[in-house]
Amino acid sequence: MRLNDINTIFENKSHDDDILFFYTVTKKIEDVNDARGAKIRSISIGTPLSNFVIFKHLITLTIQNFIRDGQVSHLISLFNTINSIDISLWKQFCQANNNLQRVLSLNSEVNNQLVFPKLKQLLLNESQTEGIRYKSGTLQYYPTYTPDDPQDKILSKIPINLSLTSPSSTFHTDLNLTIPILTFLKKLSMKLNSTNYQNFNIFIYSNDSKDQLCQFILSLSNFLNGFNNPYFHNDKILYLPLIDLSNFETLLKYDKQVHNTKIIGTNNIMMKENFTDFYDFWYDLNMEELFMNETKLELFDVSMTKTQDFINLCDVLIKQHHDFDTVSNTMIKFTIYEILKILKRDDSENELNLKDYYLSRNKNLVFFDWVFEFKIIRLIDTFDQYFKILQSDQVEEMDVDTLYECLEFMIGFLVGNVKGHLETFIHILEIFPVNIQKIDELMMKIHSIIYSSLFYFKIGTYKNKF
Repeated sequence: MRLNDINTIFENKSHDDDILFFYTVTKKIEDVNDARGAKIRSISIGTPLSNFVIFKHLITLTIQNFIRDGQVSHLISLFNTINSIDISLWKQFCQANNNLQRVLSLNSEVNNQLVFPKLKQLLLNESQTEGIRYKSGTLQYYPTYTPDDPQDKILSKIPINLSLTSPSSTFHTDLNLTIPILTFLKKLSMKLNSTNYQNFNIFIYSNDSKDQLCQFILSLSNFLNGFNNPYFHNDKILYLPLIDLSNFETLLKYDKQVHNTKIIGTNNIMMKENFTDFYDFWYDLNMEELFMNETKLELFDVSMTKTQDFINLCDVLIKQHHDFDTVSNTMIKFTIYEILKILKRDDSENELNLKDYYLSRNKNLVFFDWVFEFKIIRLIDTFDQYFKILQSDQVEEMDVDTLYECLEFMIGFLVGNVKGHLETFIHILEIFPVNIQKIDELMMKIHSIIYSSLFYFKIGTYKNKF
């Protein structure tokens, strides 16, 4: 399959400020004097920040005071405390360095030695950032407002931590959910071999913590190109962290009009039996069991044959207990590895959008749309040609011409006026897979260009031949 045969062009816009997230903490204590047998109080924070979990400790402390005496002053103290935190410096950093943050997530040692010390020094010398501290790749913001109520004064002592190494659109969690997410992705990928790829409705059920269920679904969106970003057929995935019978009718009406993928959390087991005409998959998060609704899905007579690469990679990541950044960057590396295989195929159905081809044929679920931009695909293809020639023991005249063409494209990519190209170039260079024989080799630095002897020695060798 030739690169020019596939449509890779799509509209790439950011609408992060169009989404408002409401983060709610609810507390219940038994009370025989209450008609319901318990006091129930909830506090919600509305924010455009996708890392809204940073407010969790502030809300939790406030709701404990509020449910104890019912004084509205606790709520006023909470919102005054939050509104006193000026995060404009962090927002400016993220907006200016969105592509750089992908590079920063790769190597904490280099970041701590070269990048972050300069930022730390800047903060120490800047009088306007007195309430900001640097710590291990994060900015710590302390509130400038101190509540009058002694019970609420502790709010001013609790910093919020904002990551410098993760794009601001990434959903953060205070729970370690990488293994549950990888387990789900592995099981769903295995089931997709038996069905025609389409937009799915997926219920994720848990009878344990609602907090874990909601954070699981939002964290899952980091790997499935969530919210305003396009997925299969350029549709967007609708994520509903928690829904019950009381608000399900509205979703049913929406589903009749819009047939995009929906991933829905619920703690009501009755929905499994009562809404079989709605969902395609039901996943029990506690038992790690996936049920495929065969009455609703279009199934193949014979399961589609595909490689076990994605499943094997999930197994390796689960076994080795990696953190979120490592898992995310490995999945990006795997996506590049898969794209290279697609470009080598002799496939007559070349009118497919490359994104849809990747999802429908490879059925690997995890998807990062920025990798599928036309110039990024060109860069990936160029790297592949360039380093294959460098690996060769003999360089023909035709190969030299190809090398010059590759160099010309790379130089054009770097010197253009498109913001973020330099950072993207470095990021892909660091994770670009070479000499992969087994899928677990994606985890080894020696199979990345920038860490291999190929990068350091052979470039100079062939440079002399030119």
